[in-house]
Amino acid sequence: MIVLYLNVFFISGCTSYTVKRSGYEKEQNSQDIKSTAEISIVKFSSFNSNAYEKIREIKLRDNAFTAGCRESDAIRMLREEASYLGADIVNIIDERRPDMLNSCYSCQAEFFKTLNPNIKINSSSAFKEENIKDREGNDNFKIVAGVVIAITLGIITGRMLAERANE
Repeated sequence: MIVLYLNVFFISGCTSYTVKRSGYEKEQNSQDIKSTAEISIVKFSSFNSNAYEKIREIKLRDNAFTAGCRESDAIRMLREEASYLGADIVNIIDERRPDMLNSCYSCQAEFFKTLNPNIKINSSSAFKEENIKDREGNDNFKIVAGVVIAITLGIITGRMLAERANE
């Protein structure tokens, strides 16, 4: 019976990111202002206030039972939010890669609008789909390797303690 309750809890508890928007709320059936393909994504950049206007900020964090929280999911969400706001640029200012304690990619980003329509910022090559997939593969490998090492160390330690107890 307890197993059934735990299964229901874990299945119903799995959600996407916890989204914290600064200065706006996204309406449910809202219309996007621009195509997500037109939005550039960069990381740790600074922008001249004479040429760019920071319009909003967002944080994507996991909760205890987050699913669908790979870097590619976050980038898709950031592009959708930028499209909703009419932003030209997403600047990721903080990120946390998945590890053994946290299996989700988390980030904080700023949305910018260019004040001069002749200025175009290209997305960083780091945000090409194949580069994101490579990083996600590396993240998964590190998590699996860490779990295998932790289990192996646990078995060895347990066996050593059991042998000492039998002496």
